[in-house]
Amino acid sequence: MKNLHSNIKSIVFMLLFSVLVACGSDDTPAPTPTPQPKTPAEMIAKSWRVISVSKGGQPVNSTSFQIAFRSNNTYGFTTTEIPGFPSEGNWQHVSAGNIIRLDNGAVDLRVVGTITETSLVFEYTYPNYKMGDVVVRFTLGSP
Repeated sequence: MKNLHSNIKSIVFMLLFSVLVACGSDDTPAPTPTPQPKTPAEMIAKSWRVISVSKGGQPVNSTSFQIAFRSNNTYGFTTTEIPGFPSEGNWQHVSAGNIIRLDNGAVDLRVVGTITETSLVFEYTYPNYKMGDVVVRFTLGSP
């Protein structure tokens, strides 16, 4: 009887041990979700550092310029020396033509090249009665 009781204990112990080993932790990590790429509007929405500005191909002193496209689709610009360039209002990115539209089309900024999280180049054109159309190019970088 002692042998039978000892054998039963051994069997129960081995069964419990097998269950514990079989129910151990899963070493396979959960898959990491792939981040979604940012849209152009999400990449535009920030306060930018002005790297350079040229007007009619000539450099402009832009040390005091500030350009911010906010995520709530408003903007704020401090850009002296640029005739007719707005200072605040609403903006939206228009994929067709790669345009940043200000104030429902009052001003269109033509994006040059590719919008990234670290760089944005756009052009603003205004009429000048002596020179014709004048192109102003803004080159911006991450703050």
